[in-house]
Amino acid sequence: AVVNASLAALLWPGEDPLGRRITSNFDHENRPLEVVGVVRDARDWRWDAEDQTELFVPWQGRPDHLLSFAILVRAADPVAALPLVRERFRSVDPRVPADVALLRERLAGSAADRRFVSAVLAGFALSGLALSLVGIAGVVAYTVARRRREIGIRKALGARTSGIRRQVRSRILATVGAGASLGLGAAWLASGAVASLLYGVSPVDPVVYLSVPLIFLAVALVAGDAPARHGARIDPATVLREE
Repeated sequence: AVVNASLAALLWPGEDPLGRRITSNFDHENRPLEVVGVVRDARDWRWDAEDQTELFVPWQGRPDHLLSFAILVRAADPVAALPLVRERFRSVDPRVPADVALLRERLAGSAADRRFVSAVLAGFALSGLALSLVGIAGVVAYTVARRRREIGIRKALGARTSGIRRQVRSRILATVGAGASLGLGAAWLASGAVASLLYGVSPVDPVVYLSVPLIFLAVALVAGDAPARHGARIDPATVLREE
């Protein structure tokens, strides 16, 4: 018999499993099998499944236990080789059903449900991002426009245009930065909910965690810059007369 690494670590931790004896109910007589090799763990049923213990026995002499088996065919042009492989199976025994498909199709099929859920979540995430950006742009522009009287008074007292724009930017950065910090904390807490949908990818991606707040900050600055420039150019006397 051949055992995988998980089974060897379970039965003989820290020891050499070669030459050991193991009994499996695969054999009706329950004869002990000698371990002649150890192979790495493999995901036979699902690509996202956890490593499991496995025992491999010779196929010959046990046809009554054989339900199905898989054959991997390598070809320079797999698509062109499909009809040839099907014809070869039919020539051996046309009564035996043979399901021939490309390996990438098998892998895509095993992940179809996860891909669908991920696509739905990505759609909601992009929609939420777009709505958030529009909302931030509108709120920032409205807030800056509401401060026209304050800007006019500051200009009347001798404030420079660059200083006014700099103060507006600093307030925008402080407000949006606080909101982004709270959002990052909430995203980190919710990262465990999407971990089961990922394979080989960490739910806490530094690139995403840095790029999204930067996008929000950039949109907020652009949205507040135009009203700030317009307010900095207005005549203080005009603003004061309006009030």
